[in-house]
Amino acid sequence: MEKNCKQRIEEKLNDRLKKLEAFSKDGFSCESGFNDYGLSIDYVEPETFNNQDEGYLRFQLSWGGPSDEIRFYNNYIEYSFMDWFDGATKDITNISVIQDLNNLFVDMGYKGVKYISQPLLNKAI
Repeated sequence: MEKNCKQRIEEKLNDRLKKLEAFSKDGFSCESGFNDYGLSIDYVEPETFNNQDEGYLRFQLSWGGPSDEIRFYNNYIEYSFMDWFDGATKDITNISVIQDLNNLFVDMGYKGVKYISQPLLNKAI
């Protein structure tokens, strides 16, 4: 029997973190290939999906079955892994490379009401 998303999320997240750490070592530069990594960065409005009260900045890494993304909320960051009517999430706020990615997106201009909040950057890790 195939594992569900909750059983698979750690392995998938670790694979993504290894790639992000390699990009981070090169400052997320174009030369490192980071500009070709992932599918999109967009804002997901509140109530876009059922039981989703809060909006978030989405860094979509893959789409289909399976798909995964990093979600930047006002007070935390989570990794989401989904596969055909199943899904799992994990809080990744305190992971160093995720904080580096957060800082990159803030530097790119993703801040303000609909994007990554400054308090998140100042959160003790």
